[in-house]
Amino acid sequence: MKKRVLFFTVGVVAYCMSCFLPWHVRRNQFNKDPIGIFIYQGNQRYLDGGGLTWRLVPPSGSVYHQTPLESELRHYYSNFEVPPIFNPESPNLKMLSKTNNGASFEAVVLPNGTLLLAGAQQATYNYSDPSGLLGNIGHLFLDLIPHWINSNYE
Repeated sequence: MKKRVLFFTVGVVAYCMSCFLPWHVRRNQFNKDPIGIFIYQGNQRYLDGGGLTWRLVPPSGSVYHQTPLESELRHYYSNFEVPPIFNPESPNLKMLSKTNNGASFEAVVLPNGTLLLAGAQQATYNYSDPSGLLGNIGHLFLDLIPHWINSNYE
């Protein structure tokens, strides 16, 4: 019974936060897109033309950013100096760039090299970068739960 009350309370709080506070739907005003070509730095890290370091998130961490593959291409991810291996089960690449305040910029790269900038699967600014235990807990409450409730962004 206590677990049900806890989950209900968390759900109500998240619903109120996501629907009535502008911080959720306007989060992308803080997001930055990568600039130019991704240069591989090792360990799934890339440097963009603006000097930001981006990490490639594994497919298990990008399930909310997948869209149907519209056509077969001869060359995938043209904006990567060394393109990652194409995975038809998870064709869109999720990239994160951690900020100094513990948040992260997010980019979703389509197989043709363009960025996914609209719709429920678009990249969104993360108030809590999903790294480490505390980062993942913060990401759940500040980013994921509000998205599950309301994926309409301004």
